[in-house]
Amino acid sequence: MAYIGGGGELAYWFQLKKMFNVNNISFPTLVLRNSVLFIDKGSHKRILKLGIEPVDLFKETEALIKEYLKSGAEIILELKEEEKAVEVVFEAIVNKAGNIDASLQPMVKAELQKSLKAIKNIENRLIKGEKQKEEVAVNQIKNLKEKLFPNDSLQERHDNLISILLLNGESVIEELIEYLHPLEKQFVILLVE
Repeated sequence: MAYIGGGGELAYWFQLKKMFNVNNISFPTLVLRNSVLFIDKGSHKRILKLGIEPVDLFKETEALIKEYLKSGAEIILELKEEEKAVEVVFEAIVNKAGNIDASLQPMVKAELQKSLKAIKNIENRLIKGEKQKEEVAVNQIKNLKEKLFPNDSLQERHDNLISILLLNGESVIEELIEYLHPLEKQFVILLVE
């Protein structure tokens, strides 16, 4: 016996595993079915305009925004090179301090950590400034994420197939039959035109 279902459905079944064992009933084989994300024509246009890939939408919202801002910024928002340069300078200072008095090294290393933290704060402020400058695009990304992943969950856990049929017509069913293969573990992204 097997049960084919989505991630949430399988999680419920796993909660029942002890009950099956206690009652000496064989637990079914659980098979994760594939899922689908419907991207409507308007959302697809916005994705193209923003220059992000549909697969990027699966990233956490803030991570996606940061990535978008960093890729489109006129200046480099990451300060990794600067961090490395500061670490090199402090390494030389740690060595000098060690030649004078080894007990000075921990103090110098602590100052390095303070400096790296200050650089991280500057980087965060650069990103915050870029967010303000790109407020429209940031809001578009947030709106896309909310529309396609309502309440940070899968669309299929929130939207009903009937609403998709009403918006896109019955041809969606033919596309689902063509692209969904329940035993494949792929997540299908369906651009509905």
